Amino acid sequence: MYLVLIGTVLLITHPIAMFQTTVYGLPLNEKERACAEKHNLSTKNIEMWNIEPLIPEDNVEMLEYMSCYWKNLGYLTEDGEIDFVKLGDVVHADLNARFHAEFGHIVAFIMDNCKQTVHGETDGLRAVKMWNCLNVYTENLF
Repeated sequence: MYLVLIGTVLLITHPIAMFQTTVYGLPLNEKERACAEKHNLSTKNIEMWNIEPLIPEDNVEMLEYMSCYWKNLGYLTEDGEIDFVKLGDVVHADLNARFHAEFGHIVAFIMDNCKQTVHGETDGLRAVKMWNCLNVYTENLF
């Protein structure tokens, strides 16, 4: 999931210039679509939030979707526990690919901080909070 800005248009009206930004969602892959269909969720909602770095914790559809999708990926166990080791490996690989450097110590820092702060009553809420925590750290550390 990444933020994708497709286009920006400058609309000029008298006497004010307005900026309009158009953001489109990313089409769902097979696993993503399977979760949307399984839970009868709006694919447009998921596609839109799929590109955002932070997901609102009150978006009921995204909570349901993230629970299903993260279980399919193995980031959440069937009983709703976050697999911090597997997520740490994914974050590590992502940072190494983006910056071509070793980030083991930073990944450990991120995972430790998220592990201490991410709690929730439902599987989906834990997944969304973890997603948000990981994105806050990985986007703001550099």
